[in-house]
Amino acid sequence: MLLTESRRKTSAVSAPFLEVKNVSHAYSLKGSSIEAVEDISIGMRKGEVLSIVGASGCGKSTLLKIISGITEPTKGEILFEGIPQGQRRRIQDVGFAFQKASLFPWRTVLQNILLPVEIKSKKTLKHYIGYAHELIEILGLSGFEGSYPRELSGGMLQRASLARALVVRPKLLLLDEPFSALDEITRESLWIDFNSIWKDCEVSVVLVTHSIREAVFLSDRVCVMSPRPGRIMKEFHAFPFLEAHRDTLFRKDFLELCKEIRSHL
Repeated sequence: MLLTESRRKTSAVSAPFLEVKNVSHAYSLKGSSIEAVEDISIGMRKGEVLSIVGASGCGKSTLLKIISGITEPTKGEILFEGIPQGQRRRIQDVGFAFQKASLFPWRTVLQNILLPVEIKSKKTLKHYIGYAHELIEILGLSGFEGSYPRELSGGMLQRASLARALVVRPKLLLLDEPFSALDEITRESLWIDFNSIWKDCEVSVVLVTHSIREAVFLSDRVCVMSPRPGRIMKEFHAFPFLEAHRDTLFRKDFLELCKEIRSHL
């Protein structure tokens, strides 16, 4: 069975894995309240890749921080496998990768990847070293385990950042524009590698991006957010393009879906 078919079936029959229920969030600025996101509701199935696109300042990153637990919503709630976010005990259930890799320059690639494990408990470090090496191989970093960040290209830094987010075996991976700082060729190569990461790590993903092409290429679904205050205006299914290769980026149906999504921004 093709991955696209498998994902479509799973999404149709499984219970919600992540639920964003009527979430709003307002910031206080110089005595005024600024609504960043307003009344957002999204359901997500286990194993799904969900992208959120929208203009700068629409609240995409704020929504991602709320899902992660970094930011508390002003209204609404997040349910993770049916459990309210505040009641979750296992912080390692969620991995987070940002736009910038932010690796420590004095640590090697392997040491940077294992950092979340060390923070959790150095006693368990030995149990994760083997998996860290698996991620290094999956992400094309073999041979660079002992290298320092200054010795790596931008694409390799982002691969190391993804490995660091995945090393604790999270159930949910949150990506905040992780490829946006890379050149086009490197970025597209990482898009193609993404399916291998998803299949091998068995992780659900929420991706925030400015790139419509990236969202369509990588995702099961694409949610379009309105300008601030951010709301979900439209949702698109993009699963026909899973298991895709670089040639997919030039297919007529791929380009037509990208164009349709852009018309809602």
